[in-house]
Amino acid sequence: MKLLLENWREYLKEEKISVEDIHNRADKLGIPWNNNAKFMKWTKEITDTDKSHLDDLTDEERTKVYAALEKRGKEH
Repeated sequence: MKLLLENWREYLKEEKISVEDIHNRADKLGIPWNNNAKFMKWTKEITDTDKSHLDDLTDEERTKVYAALEKRGKEH
């Protein structure tokens, strides 16, 4: 399934979400992320993994985090 999604994105020529994209969105929403334990814990919960650093995430996991930031910004 993951491979199918990645191939579909390439087919549509969608841009992949970068770590910088996530940082920019978090900054825009006023969410602290740099070495922030709450943000790293939240990242693990969103991705359902043990990865807390954005650099360690797959493209699909970064997309989940990026999309979830909007909701988190409203709760923050």
